[in-house]
Amino acid sequence: MATASIVSGGRVEIIAGRGSSADSFPLFGYGLDDYDRLYADKLGLLLAINDGDRVSWESPFRPPLKDALVVPRPDAPIPIWLGTGGNPDSTVRAGQAGLPVSYGILSGTPQRWGQFGALYREAARQAGADESSLAISVAAHGFVGRDGRAAKALFFHHEQAAYAAAGRFAAPSWRDAAPNYSPGGMVFAGDPEEIASRIIDLHHHLGHTRHFLQMDIGGMPHAEVLKSIELLRTEVAPRVRAELSSTT
Repeated sequence: MATASIVSGGRVEIIAGRGSSADSFPLFGYGLDDYDRLYADKLGLLLAINDGDRVSWESPFRPPLKDALVVPRPDAPIPIWLGTGGNPDSTVRAGQAGLPVSYGILSGTPQRWGQFGALYREAARQAGADESSLAISVAAHGFVGRDGRAAKALFFHHEQAAYAAAGRFAAPSWRDAAPNYSPGGMVFAGDPEEIASRIIDLHHHLGHTRHFLQMDIGGMPHAEVLKSIELLRTEVAPRVRAELSSTT
């Protein structure tokens, strides 16, 4: 599945996500009542493994580790981001731990997501976390076309197909979906000028430094994905970078 970004980090990173699906809990013998404690425990163990080659760890969810050697090791600690679909507890947890946070966004408004950004930074400030380690990324559905209306129509058709195949979300009508495809919404489909403007607007509220667009959903033709990536690279990204560099 192709995801295009206006920022390239050039290094391996991990996103430790708190997903909305609990389908696998019975498979591994976990109870839903332990969801939050289990997530915190797994994240803590991941951070401990990343910090050193020997780990001691005790929790109610696994056998204890006593000075256990964890190999193979990377040359340097791997950057770890906390991924969430907008859970306030995860936002606070990321801020308190001084971890970058990655938001998976399907709906909402720039103003609403700006509140999450403020919560994240305030949690970090109260915890005394290292502000230099804070960062926010956004992953959203999106598609760029020369003709904005045609781009929206094409992407909506394939987004509907993806939702129908997943069986998790009711595919809305265009009338229902149109606000989310328009300025103030969170599906970034349209022409280069509109998409750049909307990313900039979201940045002003949220302060994110990476923006990923998930393009090839629902059987989107590969040729259309390549055209969209090219427009993202040649027209959207330069507009965004020029505008943000002039305001910093």
